[in-house]
Amino acid sequence: MYNSVKLVGVKDGLKAVLSDIAKYSEIKKVMLEKMNETKELFQAKSDMNLYIEGGQISHGDKCDLRKCVQEIIGEDVLITFTENAGAKQVMPVIYESVFHRGTLRSGQNVSSTGHLIVLGDVNPGAEVSAVGNVVVLGALKGIVHAGMEGDRDCCIIALQLNPTQIRIADIITRAPDEQAQVVPEEPEMAYVIDNRIYIEGISKKK
Repeated sequence: MYNSVKLVGVKDGLKAVLSDIAKYSEIKKVMLEKMNETKELFQAKSDMNLYIEGGQISHGDKCDLRKCVQEIIGEDVLITFTENAGAKQVMPVIYESVFHRGTLRSGQNVSSTGHLIVLGDVNPGAEVSAVGNVVVLGALKGIVHAGMEGDRDCCIIALQLNPTQIRIADIITRAPDEQAQVVPEEPEMAYVIDNRIYIEGISKKK
């Protein structure tokens, strides 16, 4: 059973190769055991990445595995799922987006395997995340993560974009300690260019 997950060192981190015949429950158990054994490596180096390859597991299982692994090695570690070398090319699966109506308060979180649309505010201490884009039709003052599977082309849009932490794929930025509470004149968009997150009004983004 322990061979259902094999760890291999790569230039910028570790690669976990999953068995194509093992069940997800077995893979998850072994994966978490090995992450506990190697978590000190991720704590010692801030630029460590984790690549997960292979395994016949669903998208939902991947999201669950990502969450459980990040609880051990840290939420700032970039986790990327990759295909086996020589794997057959398949059409991408389009996952349903999530539409949430109502204000999210501290301690609450909403996640989507597609895009995420929130009709309401995201207060400080709340968290929203999506594999795709995140759109908040209200004030975004909590934590936001778009492109959870490493897609830097994803964006974040809000009527009032003032998050405590903003993340697109593996790029993270935080609000200043004494951030001025200035209400923007128009909705704003956050996006990545050259490994940096930029924020500007919708009308200025071309």
